[in-house]
This record gives sequence, C-alpha cells and structure tokens, in this order.
Amino acid sequence: MRENLEFRLKWGTPGQSYPCYYDPQRPDVVIVERTGWGESLHAVLWPALSLLVGATLWLCLCCGCCKLKEEIEDEETYYTVH
Repeated sequence: MRENLEFRLKWGTPGQSYPCYYDPQRPDVVIVERTGWGESLHAVLWPALSLLVGATLWLCLCCGCCKLKEEIEDEETYYTVH
C-alpha cells in the first residue's frame, strides 16, 4: 500500500485518476510511462528500411550475376570454333 501512495504522490495529485498500465502476467509491476510515437516510429522504420535496402541489393546482385553469366555464355558461344 505504501508503494501505491508513493506512486500517487509522485505521478499524480490525490483524488486524480490516471491510466495505469501493467503487465497482466505480473500485475505487481506497473508501467509508469508509455512509449511515445517517435520511439515507436524509429523501432519500426529503421529495421524495415534496412530490410528493404538489403532485399533490393540482393535482387540487384542476383539479377546482375544472372545477366553476367548469360553474357559469358554468349561470348563463349560466339568464340567457339566450329
């Protein structure tokens, strides 16, 4: 009960109601602050951007390698003596 009183005095005024976020698996642990939009955006944006850039590079390299292989085969066919 003492922890509740300290929490209320630190984060609110007596008689004020405020949202309480907690872990359902551990109801004795209270989440004091929620994550803001900026942190959430960075948490999603940078991994997604990295994945997109990596997939694009991988596709470019694969298509480039296939194209290069075809060009080498064409040159071998062109220079083959019949």
